[in-house]
Amino acid sequence: MADVQRQASLALAQAKADAVKLADTIRAQAEAEAAALKDRTLREIEAAKQQALTEINTHAAELG
Repeated sequence: MADVQRQASLALAQAKADAVKLADTIRAQAEAEAAALKDRTLREIEAAKQQALTEINTHAAELG
């Protein structure tokens, strides 16, 4: 009986370790994806800003 309890305890400890490792992997992947999304969004915002400024300058030149 003690052997079964020891095996169950070891299996549970291994399952917990596997779950922690999986959670860390998922967290790291989510953080990397979030960082990439942030970078892409910032680039898109900057591009839109530059396009808007170009259009404003073009219209200002046409009026002036």
